[in-house]
Amino acid sequence: MFIRYRIEPVGQKYGWRQGSSDCWYYASKSLLRFYGVANSKSDKEWAYLQHAKLIRMFINSMRKLHGKDLHHPMLTNVNMGQWINSEIEKIESTRRDILATAQKEMALCKSVEAILEDPSLWTPARVAEWCLLCRKLDPIVAETDLNSISAKRYTFLKIGQLILKYQKPEQIWTISEIFNSAFPPGLFEAVELTNRTAEELYKLLVKHGPLYTSGALHAGEKSTYSVVTSGKTPEEDVTDTRVLVESYITDSSHSVTVYGVSTDSGMVEYADPNDFTKPRRVAAAVFFGHLRAFEFNSKGTNFLKVNAANSDTVLQSKRIGAW
Repeated sequence: MFIRYRIEPVGQKYGWRQGSSDCWYYASKSLLRFYGVANSKSDKEWAYLQHAKLIRMFINSMRKLHGKDLHHPMLTNVNMGQWINSEIEKIESTRRDILATAQKEMALCKSVEAILEDPSLWTPARVAEWCLLCRKLDPIVAETDLNSISAKRYTFLKIGQLILKYQKPEQIWTISEIFNSAFPPGLFEAVELTNRTAEELYKLLVKHGPLYTSGALHAGEKSTYSVVTSGKTPEEDVTDTRVLVESYITDSSHSVTVYGVSTDSGMVEYADPNDFTKPRRVAAAVFFGHLRAFEFNSKGTNFLKVNAANSDTVLQSKRIGAW
């Protein structure tokens, strides 16, 4: 037996791959796209996703300074806020000449604050404005040298200050915390795999569809191969390029979207945000051996599904009939 779904690739801007160390963002986004959720730039799910995008831009910039240790003391709201405030004060007291330049970008900060103040008032127009703001903020953050004093860095710090204003003081910037605040309550739901076997994963995928998971899933040894599906004529043959993963980097951390499994071959198929264009397959035993429980809604889990009103219809229409 086998099951496979036609997953939705995301990250077109970066060649159908994640733009930076944001596998959780791209893996979850591909699941939402699978169900047609967060496709419209006027729905609230899209607004939540843009909120997550804004937070991740800020965190990734902080990681440029402090490394990828998500539990660094600077990455708590209290300590990060103290650091941001001191940096802003330093610029304002020593480099007033750049503030005039920064004023042109400060309108963005006011718009961000207006939207962050009350997410319950997100109208289609506000969601569209939010998306536009994120597109404007993206290049500002990307081009900012955090070790320099500049107008762009000042704008970046002011935006960070606003974000912290609407977050819990005790919150720590971990992937779990971001994920839990990035989506409307109830959109994602934890599902449990009773036994780590291909047969049990098959049942889970049939019932719930593609799943989000995480662990030491950065591929180590891997090879590329092609599968040809014959058409009525040679011109109609379809060639699919796939990646066979033989091992993982033990101390890595990576999120992926699982959407297929074969109980006959004992292989798991998934989409890797590092390259959505090539399906990845790995022996079920190797895959399960590298999963790592993550926190979701204050509980540990290995898999998340999307709660979508149209799930039965979508799962039926996007099921692939060949392994």
